[in-house]
Amino acid sequence: MRNTLGALAAQGARSLLLLVLVIPFAARAANEGEIRNYIISISRLYESLDYELALNRIQLARQLPRGTEEELTLSLYEGIILCEMGKQGPGSASFRAALLLRPDVKLPVQVAPKVEALFESVRMQVKEEVAPLVEQHETKRLSNEAPSTPSPTKRVEKEKLRSTPEARSEVASTPQTSGMLGRMRVGVGGDLFFESSRMTGAWSINNSRKDESFDYSSLGFLSATAWLTTSMPKLSERLRVGAGLRIFGNYAAGGGRQFGFGLLNEAFATSEYGLPLAAKMEFLFGGRVGLSVLVPSSEFATEIRQLQVQGADVWNAPRMGWLLGLSGGARRQMSDRIWLRADVLAQLEQQYLFDTRQELSGIRFTKTWSTLPMRLGLTLGAEFAL
Repeated sequence: MRNTLGALAAQGARSLLLLVLVIPFAARAANEGEIRNYIISISRLYESLDYELALNRIQLARQLPRGTEEELTLSLYEGIILCEMGKQGPGSASFRAALLLRPDVKLPVQVAPKVEALFESVRMQVKEEVAPLVEQHETKRLSNEAPSTPSPTKRVEKEKLRSTPEARSEVASTPQTSGMLGRMRVGVGGDLFFESSRMTGAWSINNSRKDESFDYSSLGFLSATAWLTTSMPKLSERLRVGAGLRIFGNYAAGGGRQFGFGLLNEAFATSEYGLPLAAKMEFLFGGRVGLSVLVPSSEFATEIRQLQVQGADVWNAPRMGWLLGLSGGARRQMSDRIWLRADVLAQLEQQYLFDTRQELSGIRFTKTWSTLPMRLGLTLGAEFAL
């Protein structure tokens, strides 16, 4: 019996020891696989000129445990992308971080001649800085092999060694921040638009009916839009979603029949997808859906008051509607945190004004009004990273 218990205990101990040895290797393998996936994604984004998203992936990869090889590759890609974006200073710093880890490292992809020249220039600087330190290390090693008297310069040498490759390699793994990488952006723009619209309306008393419909175009042609968007990397690295507000001010019909409706505003949800065109340009296409709110004033408010005097159950409350739009445009990056953009928007909107059906002193009264504008416009705006 004791022999059996002893054998079981020994077998359990061996199993536990095996788990202790295997689990760290499995975890390391999983991390290495994830890092490799990030590097593949970074390479593809770089090839498609999507530099902003490639930098974002580098920052995400640096949040994972990684080895020297992975850190080298991330630093080199970071330096290449920053240089392609015209940021030679930060790009040189990334190259320097990689070269301090391995002075003979090569770039992972073919680059422009100016980037190659900058990289080789940084390599020469690093080698010039490291050469005296290597000589000091060798001198110290030889002096340790044979007895010698303490040197008064040892303390100075030790202080110098603290600031070289090993210490600097820690800086290499520190993520660089850039306003480009912020997921949240706020934007403002001005809209120039024209519209073709129809007001569909009628009133009836018992069997008598009068058509009040008419076609019109907007008396105004300017509005202002503000929006807030965020990236959606879990769905697509080029997708942004958010919400916005569009303000028309006093909205009125122009042309042959002028009629003031009131203060018109829109609140909408928006999404957009960007495709890179050049180093700092991207093509955008998107859409929006939302609600419109009309606060009655002018002739429309007068119409409401006249019905109220006659006893109709109508209210001088904001009128609601819906909107649906599609857009296409382009966006250009001007700095780390600023983008300029232009969009063409086609939008359909319906506003409900009256839908009254009641009896007044035995008389059946009905009044229905709604507008259906089709707007086409150009928006010029700017976005700022938060």
